[in-house]
Amino acid sequence: KMDNITGVELLIFGSSNINKVLLNKIKIKFLGHFSDDLSLNLLYNAADVFILPSMKENLSYVVMESLSCGTPVVAFEIGGLSDMIEHKVNGYLAKPFDTYSLAKGIQWVLYESNHDELCKNAREKVLKEFDNSVLTDKHIDLYRKSI
Repeated sequence: KMDNITGVELLIFGSSNINKVLLNKIKIKFLGHFSDDLSLNLLYNAADVFILPSMKENLSYVVMESLSCGTPVVAFEIGGLSDMIEHKVNGYLAKPFDTYSLAKGIQWVLYESNHDELCKNAREKVLKEFDNSVLTDKHIDLYRKSI
């Protein structure tokens, strides 16, 4: 339940299907699709938190983009999301399909966490584990081990 969240504006992007959503006290704007890197970068950097309410995910590109911009992520703990999101380190992993847990994660990031630390950890996670040079080295090591 998100009745006690105040001063929040919800920006929804990536969806062309604009459904009416009724949330008490929360201003909602539907932004549609973005395809250029600059707009996406500005959008992620303007956000205090990125929320991914997906029911099925693996290694989500939008999670990687958000973390790359230093924006913490709240999502269900499903698929490969726990490989990117470290619970209460660079985001919040909610119990799968539990909307109360997802709401609790949003509240935690916005009001209870050390937000600056979450943002720093988000960016560092990507640089440390998912940067091109890191992935290239991992692939080369795997290839060498297999021959």
